[in-house]
Amino acid sequence: MFECPVCQSTMEEEATLVTECCAAEIDEEATECPVCGMEEPEIIEGEVRLVCQNCGYTE
Repeated sequence: MFECPVCQSTMEEEATLVTECCAAEIDEEATECPVCGMEEPEIIEGEVRLVCQNCGYTE
């Protein structure tokens, strides 16, 4: 468990979603890659980041 440096609450691990074509961060509902414009890109799990559920701080 990691403590948020801003509010000292517990931070949670969260995986980002990225496109397989460009590794661009994308929302699960998106239908087009925000970088190359590919229609219906393959969405894969990207890097894991820490997010504070209390104040929103992200590492």
